[in-house]
Amino acid sequence: MPHGADYDKEEKAADERMQSSIRWFREQARNVETRSSGRVVPDILDGIKVTIAMDPENKSAGNMEVGLKDIATVGVKHGNTLVVSVFEEYTLRAVEKALYDANLPGLTPNRTDARTILMPVSQPTVESRNSLLAALHKQAEETKVAIRKVHQSSQKKVKALGFDHKSGAWTDLTALVNKRIEEIDSTFEKTKKAALK
Repeated sequence: MPHGADYDKEEKAADERMQSSIRWFREQARNVETRSSGRVVPDILDGIKVTIAMDPENKSAGNMEVGLKDIATVGVKHGNTLVVSVFEEYTLRAVEKALYDANLPGLTPNRTDARTILMPVSQPTVESRNSLLAALHKQAEETKVAIRKVHQSSQKKVKALGFDHKSGAWTDLTALVNKRIEEIDSTFEKTKKAALK
């Protein structure tokens, strides 16, 4: 139902922010499905962000956040070990910290030399699959919270445009949020089914 250009612009912006959260969650779900199947793929570490010094010689220059694959290569060794090789030695400590902070169930970084970290991946057990699913469920809830925050922010903007909580615009915005939350629930259930088979 059309509510005017300003409303349409706000609804589109809100939906883009919600879709961004959903894309992130789907990536996490894909990682859980892959790990629960026992396959070892470098993509497991795609979402890892590393905080490194902008200038390693000048610590006061500040820090910046980059993707793991921007400062290292990720490969598989012997079919069951992830190998992270950094391009520059000074980034190894930051990469190791980011891998620990990511708190990936069943993956523990082990520094082997000045440029390499090995992460053995054990074959999944029922317990490890349940642990992965529990972590994914928590991420699903966090994603829903993020979507609800977008909803609250958009409600304030829509209210400022002159629509009240009884208007069709308000109802349409709420319907969009419910649809996005259903997508999260559906993704979680599909992943749970795939992980437990």
